[in-house]
Amino acid sequence: MLTERMQRLTPKLKGLRAAILEERITRQTRELYARRVGEIQRECGPLSGDPYSVLLTFLATNQGKYAASTLRGYKSAAMHYLRVEDKTLSEAENDDLDEVLQGLAAKKGPPEAKGPITQDRLNELVQWCHGQGQHLYADSFVVLSGICCRPRDIRELLASRVDLLRNTVTVRAKRSRVKIAELGAYETHEIGTEGARLILRRRLLGLSETQAVFPKWNDATARRLVKAAARQHGWPMTEMIFNGPHCLRHGAASQRFDEALSAAQQAGAWKSRTSTQRYAEPETSRRQRKKPRIEE
Repeated sequence: MLTERMQRLTPKLKGLRAAILEERITRQTRELYARRVGEIQRECGPLSGDPYSVLLTFLATNQGKYAASTLRGYKSAAMHYLRVEDKTLSEAENDDLDEVLQGLAAKKGPPEAKGPITQDRLNELVQWCHGQGQHLYADSFVVLSGICCRPRDIRELLASRVDLLRNTVTVRAKRSRVKIAELGAYETHEIGTEGARLILRRRLLGLSETQAVFPKWNDATARRLVKAAARQHGWPMTEMIFNGPHCLRHGAASQRFDEALSAAQQAGAWKSRTSTQRYAEPETSRRQRKKPRIEE
């Protein structure tokens, strides 16, 4: 529990404190936390009573439903809620729940690898979407891959955030409120493919700055289309998971890394990629590998 002095705060000071604490996280995170806290309390009872027992029950009963990393997110949501409500777990209870989460992570083993949707798979996905009459999603997947962004960036993309002259798109950065105050709320991505450029140029025609480039884009529909295309085209689903449009970001990064490695291999005339990677090892990891000298 919080200190006795904090418990004696006036209602006005409690309200001010709660409002300031809410500013630690973004609006989107607040909404996510609110949904997760609601789920915890609907399933296991109010957090205001015995939060340790409630959280432990939730973790135990949902270990088969959610990944350990997702359950950790539920705990974070609960901890924020408790802090705002002038409550918290004891240090021992908090540490114990963290160890429970570590046990769940060890039990589940490493998470399944996301399947990268590189250019060949992207072509199959786009053709599949057009064949299903889902032309908006076909275009959006090309752009998502071309600017190596998150699915939410496609959903939120406004015409004002596309700069065809500079060949860039501005998207919301994934940062805490503290980092947003320091670095800003947005980051710039290069439009990296001609296909993405052509689609953006076409879709921007006639749009005002505040209009969405991909109106009515829906996460659930996008996930369904990716999964259906993976099944239809026989992607290696037993080895990796192709569970949604985020696989396009993985694929874009993978393909660009592969292209950069090929360029480095050609520049140095190395016969193998292993040799190329050894020569291209970053300085930071070289420094970490160096063993300290032992003085005689």
